Amino acid sequence: MKRIKKLVVLSLVVSMIMGLGACNNSPNNSVERNMEDITERFTGKAISKSDSLIVVRTNEELLALCEDAPTLNFNEGTLLISSNATTYGVHSIGAELQQNSSTQYILVVDVTLNMTAVAERWRKFYWITPKIDSTQSIRLIVNAHH
Repeated sequence: MKRIKKLVVLSLVVSMIMGLGACNNSPNNSVERNMEDITERFTGKAISKSDSLIVVRTNEELLALCEDAPTLNFNEGTLLISSNATTYGVHSIGAELQQNSSTQYILVVDVTLNMTAVAERWRKFYWITPKIDSTQSIRLIVNAHH
């Protein structure tokens, strides 16, 4: 019985350590944050064309897009909003922020399509740390595939 307890405790400790290690991201990758509360409230009036990218650097800019958005700490990060329309439904969306130089970034959005679903417009929110200032540019590349 003692042996089983020791194994259970050991497996819990190992699981916790592995879970903490999964939180570390390399500096060149985007750090996604759960932005569902903003997603649900977002009006999307500012996003009308395909392959759109909006860079939000202040709470004032965010409130202009979403009147009842929560306050975010823009001293620590930048909110990126990407949007597009697809010819099929969307199965999944992933993204990676790549830094090309000290002033240039590329947000690569990978969209896996679902051929059996109807076409739809998608929108994805990314919280990026550290903050990307206004002297730095971000280019959007959307890779849609089956």
